[in-house]
Amino acid sequence: MLSIDLKLIEQAFINLISNSMSDLENINQPMIAIDYGLDKHKLYLEVSNNGKGISTETKEKISVPFFSTKKEGSGIGLTITRNIMKMHQGKSSFNSF
Repeated sequence: MLSIDLKLIEQAFINLISNSMSDLENINQPMIAIDYGLDKHKLYLEVSNNGKGISTETKEKISVPFFSTKKEGSGIGLTITRNIMKMHQGKSSFNSF
């Protein structure tokens, strides 16, 4: 049995997909993948893309509330997503290659 607030999880996915879409600007054959898995009674959800990635400088600031690389961004999407995951006894993380 899984006990989650579907509206909050939906908001987290909207935030992650929105960030992925921004990362895919000017990318030939853009792709966003959503995946999931179970491991030792834990559910893993993953949103990935084949975009340009995150610079080292940005990686250091990405978890700071109100930091944004977008011209019209508020900088709260990933903070909200992280808080939603914490409310569900989970966590969020990212990789950039």
